[in-house]
Amino acid sequence: MPHVSSSELPPLPPLAAGEIGVLQDLHRHLHQDCPDVFQTAASHLLEAPLSRAHRPDDTSATQLLQLQTAFFSSLTEGVYGEGYRQGRSQMGLAMARLELPPSWLAEAYQHYLQGVLPCLLKSPTATNDDLLQRVLALNKVLLRDMGLVTDALLGHREARLPRLGSYEAAFAGLPCGSLVLTPTLEVIFANPAMESLLNLPTGTLPGSALQDWLDVAPLKALVEQAFRQDLACETLTLCRSGHPEIMAIPVRATARPLRDGPVGLEPHLLLVFEDLRHQARLTRDLLNAQAVASVGTWQIDLTTDVMLLSAQACSILSWPEDQVCTFRGLMDHIHEEDREDVEKAWKAALKGAPFRVEHRIRIGQRVRWVEARGRLEYDEQAQPLKGHGTVLDISERHLAAEHLQRLAFYDVLTGLPNRAHGLVLAQQMLDRCEQAGRQLALLFLDLDRLQETNDILGHAMGDQVLREMAQRCNALLDKGQLLARIGGDEFMVICEIDSPQDAHQISQLLLSALAQPIGATTPAIEVGVSIGMALFPNQGHTVEELLKHADLAMFKAKSLGGGHCELYEPQMSERLHRRNTLATRLAKALSSGGLHLHYQPKIDLHSGRLTGLEALARWNDPELGPISPGEFIPVAEERGLIVQLGDWALREACRQWSSWCLPAMPPPPPIAVNVSAAQLSDECFPARAIQLVREAGARPEAIELEITETAMMMDPERARRVASELVAAGFKLTIDDFGTGYASMAQLKNFPVCKLKIDMSFVHDMLRAPADQAIVTAVISMARALQLRTVAEGVETPEQALTLLALGCDEAQGYHYAPALPPRLLAAKWLS
Repeated sequence: MPHVSSSELPPLPPLAAGEIGVLQDLHRHLHQDCPDVFQTAASHLLEAPLSRAHRPDDTSATQLLQLQTAFFSSLTEGVYGEGYRQGRSQMGLAMARLELPPSWLAEAYQHYLQGVLPCLLKSPTATNDDLLQRVLALNKVLLRDMGLVTDALLGHREARLPRLGSYEAAFAGLPCGSLVLTPTLEVIFANPAMESLLNLPTGTLPGSALQDWLDVAPLKALVEQAFRQDLACETLTLCRSGHPEIMAIPVRATARPLRDGPVGLEPHLLLVFEDLRHQARLTRDLLNAQAVASVGTWQIDLTTDVMLLSAQACSILSWPEDQVCTFRGLMDHIHEEDREDVEKAWKAALKGAPFRVEHRIRIGQRVRWVEARGRLEYDEQAQPLKGHGTVLDISERHLAAEHLQRLAFYDVLTGLPNRAHGLVLAQQMLDRCEQAGRQLALLFLDLDRLQETNDILGHAMGDQVLREMAQRCNALLDKGQLLARIGGDEFMVICEIDSPQDAHQISQLLLSALAQPIGATTPAIEVGVSIGMALFPNQGHTVEELLKHADLAMFKAKSLGGGHCELYEPQMSERLHRRNTLATRLAKALSSGGLHLHYQPKIDLHSGRLTGLEALARWNDPELGPISPGEFIPVAEERGLIVQLGDWALREACRQWSSWCLPAMPPPPPIAVNVSAAQLSDECFPARAIQLVREAGARPEAIELEITETAMMMDPERARRVASELVAAGFKLTIDDFGTGYASMAQLKNFPVCKLKIDMSFVHDMLRAPADQAIVTAVISMARALQLRTVAEGVETPEQALTLLALGCDEAQGYHYAPALPPRLLAAKWLS
């Protein structure tokens, strides 16, 4: 087979470095997730009817299959140098020698696309932007590839013509439809492919006028150009003469005079028609892929300002397809707040920068977020001539980001800043006051009788009360004063003051407003509020101190019967004394074995099988009696006992797991142990945890470590390092009480966790409170997007379990299945 020099090959549209990188990423993705797509396309080539006549023996067929598989694999390898071009040209020459039509290869490209596009679109980690770049780059390299093969095929045919002695010998074997005509368009010769293209019996066309069969009007300009210039090419549609509805075939027509006839006679005309229906189908598949990815394309002529928009681009930009689009006209369509950004990005692109900008489009009273990107082409004087690019509908991405931000920073029920965000805002206010030498008041509000409303009238009415209370507080506060919801029925007000009397005045206004009955029910709902106050700088120098002291003052106000406001005083020590007592006795219990662990089962919602256990600390003090974890764990955190408590729990859980490992019995399920913020911030903790596990005779793989969002966010980078060491050692990590903190999705995806635990406060009310169910749904969806499992805490009823299963939750624990049990009872019921 002859070698084809680079000078004989047509110039290729350039591939940018970014496009080559996209193709190489796609290449790796296809080989990893869809390795059969290349061999499937190659198999089509060998199994096609036209191929069977040329098939060799089985051994050679296997070798050919390997070569053709490599042919399709090289499409996305990102290496498009001389060897690549030669390989495509050799394919075209081989097709010409075997008299195979372009449709033979086009069908294989179609099979290749049918395999590639679904694999490309279902990639779980690819963003809309990734899909767009892959589709555009694949589109470009396919058109390059087909052009190389087809040009070599047609070039070889043209080279044969001078060497053949008759029309029959020259054109009968051509796979494209071929006609030899007189200057008056009478048919002298028609090859079988031409009569097959028109669905006519063999021998029908020769001797007849072409206009008897085809509408020749579209051909006249082509014929005239061919006689003037010796060659003419045009894409047009072949229609049956007088009956265009019967046949409409898109073709690429090539016309050339045959000047090798007798001297003095007008030359005959050769017409070659390449059927483009396969190519049109291929283009349609690519356009469908663009529509699936919500991607449109645009072109602009910078000399006229006229833009050409694809159908998908018109849809995204809400621009009428039958209306001429200009850049200036499109600017009027862009949201007025975004026009300056678009103008700035466009001016930068005119100077050579990449064009990329996100902006809004006005559609009536609505807006749509889009991302436009592209690049410009320049003349020899570096003046921009034209440009092309894409436009992507990113409205869903923006809505999801806004929704996640609301979930992370604001209370869903009231719309107020949540505890985490409220504390951040409060710290900012305190810093400003400290710099300005001003005073600040923190008011801790606790509703007095909300639980009664929930118990008597239901949680829906309780939610209405909370919303009403938030609205009343907001109505009283001035701009610059902060209101946040920091707990179930707890609110925080922060305000700058000139004197303590200002704080008392604000508190009295709040007491009066919140004491008013709510709604028109009979009897009226009367809730009321208790308020504790702490002032900066006299009663605390940090937000945490002020909040703690205001909390103590609030308990004093509530002890007076509710509806009161109390200012923090140092002698408010009852609660503090209780904490001191607990701290002392907790330290003693830790050193003398006064604590023990109970274990609560975790159940797979789909199968009902036991998937794991959670270790929960229990303390029954000889003098104080049973102490709730909700009371002694905060004391441990305050008094520096939490690391000792956490290490004890981990050691005891490992010892228990090891004791349950019996010969000839399956290993017990993994045990989850809570890890405190102090442990997670200790870079020595991974080594200590490994030692504790080994000393107890267990394995890291048997232990799940549960960390809270708050612990994760105290020092995110250090927490990530510690967590990575733990995971590398074999431990699994779970985010506990998810939804109560403020971890961002970006931080979460970089944290090596395998599960999210939905906080029981959301599960408890999700069947009665749509807001709680929305949060549960959002957490499950986020976890699924990040390929994490979800565990719901506090499942108490079958209805809750069924709802969680329907929402896609993976596991659950709670009283519906079992309370936390002592080891012996747990083993008897669940491990026997």
